[in-house]
Amino acid sequence: MKKLAIFALVLGLAIAIAIPAMAFKIEGAKDQKFYFGGNAVVDLGYWNHSKEFAAGWGGNPNNDRTDLLLDLSQFTMIKASFESGNAGAYWELGLARDNITGHEQIDAQNSADKFNRSNYLENRKIYGWYTFGNCKITVGKLDGSFMAFAPAQTMGYMQGYFGLVGWGLLWDDRTTQVRYSQQISKAFGYQISLVQPVMYEEGTPGPTSIDSYAQLPRVDARFDLNFGPVSLYPGGSWMQIKYDNLPSGWDDNVTFWQLQLPVLVKAGPFVGKFQIGYGQNINGYAGESTYQKYQRVNGSVKNTTGITGFVDLAFTAGIVTPHFYFGYDRATNSDTWKVGDDNNTRMSYGANVSIKISDNFFVVPELTFYDWGKKPNTLVNKDIGTQWIGGAQFMFTF
Repeated sequence: MKKLAIFALVLGLAIAIAIPAMAFKIEGAKDQKFYFGGNAVVDLGYWNHSKEFAAGWGGNPNNDRTDLLLDLSQFTMIKASFESGNAGAYWELGLARDNITGHEQIDAQNSADKFNRSNYLENRKIYGWYTFGNCKITVGKLDGSFMAFAPAQTMGYMQGYFGLVGWGLLWDDRTTQVRYSQQISKAFGYQISLVQPVMYEEGTPGPTSIDSYAQLPRVDARFDLNFGPVSLYPGGSWMQIKYDNLPSGWDDNVTFWQLQLPVLVKAGPFVGKFQIGYGQNINGYAGESTYQKYQRVNGSVKNTTGITGFVDLAFTAGIVTPHFYFGYDRATNSDTWKVGDDNNTRMSYGANVSIKISDNFFVVPELTFYDWGKKPNTLVNKDIGTQWIGGAQFMFTF
């Protein structure tokens, strides 16, 4: 019987792969369900860097530069889920991660191949759950511990640009965790997650760096408040890491925290997403600006405060859904940055149009601008520069 079940599963996977335009779903007895699907996504367009930005990484400081962008997006993935009664499991296998804070170790494997990081895979998500009454226990590697939704910006995922992460959206990342959630009513629910903290090294990575460690899990929480056309998702996070073998007299621990209020508004074909956030040392969360990291003065930790937020306005008309979005990210450290500006403020804005060609094929033209702001604590060469990414994304989903 077991051999027959294994044969049926393998056959099902083979059929699903052979017919990529359709998801593969099996429903059996006793509430058993198996699903297999995925996405194939390609970005085609251009990636522009101002001369100031290009000079920052060794480019020509006298001219802007525009690169061809033709990449398999990291939205490309295969995924599967299995449900049996009150229990279930989900697995997502996707392309390599982006070059964002907190992912340095895995990115280093392909650092020499800047524009071809699509040649290896990772277990993006793998988790299981069990429901009882209006409660649910979820364990494994996943995101969504405090984040409710993201803006619609999609192009440039392979280059580290997606959903305005680090440009107004604070992402909770795909991280190992244990989560308890309860849906008390249609109008109210909540969830609390114990999450694996992100570790950072003090100093230059290598044999002389100082390792960090955690004695407590990161604690994330979110409330879901549904008032019909308006929904609120207030949430937050707290994390502390410690450093070992620092010089005498240095602060040996750093605390990271953040609070945010996402708001979702629906009115017929119109949808608005809004979010405002405030926190301390939020570079401790994936994808944030390096300026959002804490600073040290004579070994003493000086906390950096951060303000984040975004707006995404959309409406649907037939097969077309335009999005207009704006993101804001500000890092301030008056205790450390005494010369010139005491902050770095960066902004992003753009628009895209999702065009539904069929149930399994979408084309999304997009143009997004990125203003990296000015360097704090300096009076010379302050302008970091700007970028834009424009073109179209082609998505097959099955």
